[in-house]
Amino acid sequence: MDQRQLFLRDVLTILFKRKGLIVLFAVVVIAGVFVGNMLWPKTFESTAKLQLLRGRETLQPTTPLTDSVSTPLISMTKEDVNSEIQMIYSDDVLRAVAQELQFQAQTGPVGQLRDTLVRVLTMSPGEEADARKIAVLRSAITVKQVKDSYTMELFCRWPDPVQAQQILQIVIDKYKLKHNEVFSTPAAADEVFTGKTEEIRQEWSDAQQKLRAFRESNNVYGLEEERDLVLEQYTKSKKLALQLEQLETVTQGATPNASGDEAIMTTLGRETESTVITELRLRLLELMLRRNEIVQSKGPNHPDTISISNQIEQALERLKNAIDISAQSTNEQIAQLEDRLKQLNNVIDEHDALVEEAKIKQDAYVFFAERVQEARVNTVLSDAGINNITVVSQPSLATSPIRPRKLFNLLLGVIVGIVGGVALAFFFDYLDHGIKTPEDMEHYLGVAPLASFLRSHGEKLDPNEVQRLSAILDAVHSDRHLQIIEVASSVPGEGGNRVARALAEVSADDPAGPTLLVDLSGDGIKEAPSGRGIVDLIMDGGQLEDCVSSVGQLYVMGRGSQKDIPTYVWKSEKMKALLDEMRQRFSRIIFYTPPVLRSGEAVNLARLADGIVVVVKFDSTRREVVMRAMELLAEAKGRVLGAVLTDRKQIIPSAVYKRI
Repeated sequence: MDQRQLFLRDVLTILFKRKGLIVLFAVVVIAGVFVGNMLWPKTFESTAKLQLLRGRETLQPTTPLTDSVSTPLISMTKEDVNSEIQMIYSDDVLRAVAQELQFQAQTGPVGQLRDTLVRVLTMSPGEEADARKIAVLRSAITVKQVKDSYTMELFCRWPDPVQAQQILQIVIDKYKLKHNEVFSTPAAADEVFTGKTEEIRQEWSDAQQKLRAFRESNNVYGLEEERDLVLEQYTKSKKLALQLEQLETVTQGATPNASGDEAIMTTLGRETESTVITELRLRLLELMLRRNEIVQSKGPNHPDTISISNQIEQALERLKNAIDISAQSTNEQIAQLEDRLKQLNNVIDEHDALVEEAKIKQDAYVFFAERVQEARVNTVLSDAGINNITVVSQPSLATSPIRPRKLFNLLLGVIVGIVGGVALAFFFDYLDHGIKTPEDMEHYLGVAPLASFLRSHGEKLDPNEVQRLSAILDAVHSDRHLQIIEVASSVPGEGGNRVARALAEVSADDPAGPTLLVDLSGDGIKEAPSGRGIVDLIMDGGQLEDCVSSVGQLYVMGRGSQKDIPTYVWKSEKMKALLDEMRQRFSRIIFYTPPVLRSGEAVNLARLADGIVVVVKFDSTRREVVMRAMELLAEAKGRVLGAVLTDRKQIIPSAVYKRI
């Protein structure tokens, strides 16, 4: 079932209603924090800072960085710093620290935690004991990298400030020793590097000798210039061969008597690399132009035309012979140049290979020579205890504990206590399904809230609220005359008898006609006759006046001597006749019935009544129970006019309630 929206008044109601729970929870939490502050052992923190400098340990096998003057620099990354941090946390370093520490048992109000830690660190040797020592130290030591720097901050939290400083100092010393051990060069590595350096040096020397011998035997100096010159000559020869091939093709189809051969003349007009060919080509072109002029002026059969054609034939023949001779010599020259280019390329490639081999051997020699030198330098530095770790700040001696933070814990306890108490109050209110406000009746029960009676010490209800209830019934349901009204509740103890009595008394003051109150429950109307009642009238017959007694202007009738009213009686004609007689005699008849979920009389009467008023006790009956009772009334075709809330408490103080 969905929860109703909470307003400020609802929130304050919950807070004031559960104020005892909130205060109790807050007091318990604050008291627990206070006791915890007293029993919590003190913890002191010692701090130190280490700076990692660029040094031999950070040399990487990658290309080093260079500065503006191309001086090699040794690079260092954040991964290097993280590696150093992991080295501090390593089991070897912490085991060495635990072995050197000498703890003494301490007594006093420091608590059992300190003694437990001391006993753990002073246990007898063994793998299990060492593991526990390392675990305790690892939990006590914290190493962090300062942002955007190569600085490490070391923290040691320990019950004793002097021991915290001592532990941190030993950690730094053991870490330096482990650092030198990790970055020192083994003696076997020096021998390997030295032997490999001699081997590579010999190979480099052999490669250089082989290169010198090749240069002396092949005279490689100037080979590049010669290859460029031969390549240039080869290009010109290939170009000339192509030109001769084109001329040969054109001259093969040329005839001395042809005229207007534009394709031949165009080809003859192109430049060639051969001087002889150029002169013969130009001479032939000149004769062909003259022939064309004579043919146009004198005709093709003129003697001059015949003479010039003979000259063209002779010039064409000379050009063909010259082309053949030049093409043959050019092809021979091309073949010679190609052979020379192959020889030069082979020599140059072999020379380049020898040079590259010598360079590789040289680089290898330089690399291994540097490694040998580095190994020797590392050995000297490691033996001297020199590294790239600088202690920026020595381990400090704590003057005040960092734990417990009593004021902070108390403030946090107050906040948690209040917030937790409020949350617990709302949680309990969420679990509480009682009807607390008229808004709850409208939201969960789906009926209009008719009245809300505050809790009173006597039997009487607030007369003003009763008058308001009667007025609301007459005003809201003016479309239908409410002569027979049933007052019912879901379970006993809801206060329905008081509501029925008060509503009947208000109606009795109306001069329009008398009011009858029928008590079918028998637990709330003392003035009702204890002998004959409504059941006796139906079952045995008789006069209505014999079963009715008057209390001032109010007439009262009881249920009679019968314990239960059978269902068939409610459906009988006698019951209808009795109700009709009551309608004629009284202007308003109010029935107070037993609880809906305890007896069927309320359901049976619901079919005959003009309206039903459901009575609900404040924060008592679960809303699901009331809803089930209303469902039964609805199934009996009863008309529920609304609900009345009884025994309501004024939880919010009046001074606050008036302002919301």
